[in-house]
Amino acid sequence: MARKKKLVEIKLVIPDASPILTLARLDRLDLLQLFAVPIHIVDQVHYEVTKPENDPQGRVAAMFRTLHNQLVIVETNVGVGFQTRRARDPSTPSRNLGEIAVDARTSPGQRVRPSSRWCCSRTRTCWSCASPS
Repeated sequence: MARKKKLVEIKLVIPDASPILTLARLDRLDLLQLFAVPIHIVDQVHYEVTKPENDPQGRVAAMFRTLHNQLVIVETNVGVGFQTRRARDPSTPSRNLGEIAVDARTSPGQRVRPSSRWCCSRTRTCWSCASPS
C-alpha cells in the first residue's frame, strides 16, 4: 500500500522588527531575496520597520517593494487598531505592539476571550483599540 505524502506549508515569519532593522544596519537586506518561501510579516511589524524613525533612507521599504510577490503583510486586530488610533493622534506610541500582533496572529488558541479586556496583561494593551489604558 502506497503511503500518502503529507504536504507541509513552509513560510518565513518575521516575528519582530529587530531582525529586519539589524539587516538594514548591516546593509544586508539583500539576504531576504535568498528565501524561496513566502515571507510573512504582521502589519504592525511592517509599520515599525518602515516608519521614518527606523528607516530614514527608505532602504527597508525599497527592499520590501522588490519582494512584492514574496512578501505577505498579515493584517491583525492590533495593527488595525493602532492605525485607527494613529489617525486620530499621530503621536500614539507603537512600542511592543509588533510583538503583541505576532502573538495574536501565531497562537490563536491563546487569544483573549471576549470577556477579557486585555490582550497583553504585561503591557496592558487593549486589542480593540491597541492602546494603553
